[in-house]
Amino acid sequence: MASPSYTVLVTGSSGHLGAALMLTLPSQGHTPLGIDILPSETTTIVGSVTDRPLIASVLSQNPSIAHVIHAATLHKPHVESHPKAAFIDTNITGTLVLLEEAAASLPPSRIKSFIFVSTTSTFGGALSPRPGRPAAWIDESVVPVPKNIYGATKCAAEDLCALAHRQSSLPVLVLRTSRFFPRPTTTRTAAPPWPTRTSRADIADVVSAVVCGMAKAADLGFGKYIVSAPPPFSRADDSGGGGRRFCGAWTRTRAPFFGRPCPGARLCLRSSDGGSSSGWTGCTTPPRRSGTSGGGPSGLLNGSSRGSGEGRIGGAS
Repeated sequence: MASPSYTVLVTGSSGHLGAALMLTLPSQGHTPLGIDILPSETTTIVGSVTDRPLIASVLSQNPSIAHVIHAATLHKPHVESHPKAAFIDTNITGTLVLLEEAAASLPPSRIKSFIFVSTTSTFGGALSPRPGRPAAWIDESVVPVPKNIYGATKCAAEDLCALAHRQSSLPVLVLRTSRFFPRPTTTRTAAPPWPTRTSRADIADVVSAVVCGMAKAADLGFGKYIVSAPPPFSRADDSGGGGRRFCGAWTRTRAPFFGRPCPGARLCLRSSDGGSSSGWTGCTTPPRRSGTSGGGPSGLLNGSSRGSGEGRIGGAS
């Protein structure tokens, strides 16, 4: 039987996001080929993104591949278990290999999009203002201040993406995703009572943002976008301390507040007691999914690119 005509190369296909992409892309009219160092039902080829001959072979033997989604990475939890050199090898060298091989693919302009899945962890210290200072408002204009090897290597990989676009005109979009839910290890008894406190995006919306980026990259050329649920208050709310007063009231009245739909967040209560021990009540009506008032990730790239090549695809994490 003839092999499929693959149209998308997905790295990290055994991971949480990579597997979700592999399972979703066919419904969007794509045929994905997955690469990961770990075998799984969603991985086509077991191998490393740092293996240049392998990546070159995959692209040359599958000339129908027109999109590259780079989701393979060493994550923040690996900081405690892996040496810094491993982060440099995977997150920087692996990204460079993919960018260069994608740019060298024939015929010229064959690759219509290169989507680099980055992280809001790149912002690092910028997320935590000094005591007494106003709360940080994070958008694409904020300069990252990485605070560990994970953030530093993802920042370096983002710079390589920008360089590759300038040198070869490869269409590259950097999607800085916040932590997303549900997590693969989540269970009713193991999950925290309010996972959206730290997980600021539905994985389905992250997948949607990637698919949107694939369609828009050729027109945008290059851009960096935050992919996250918007905060439940606006920047104007903080003028004159209003945001602090709002947050204080929000904290004091959290149980009745979360008995109603919460703007911009999806409440997932999975604790064995339904969250009652933590003082939370579940949403009676599901609020809107992560994204902005523009209608969700599928429409957010329209006209959002600024002169610097950076735009907005969601709120801050």
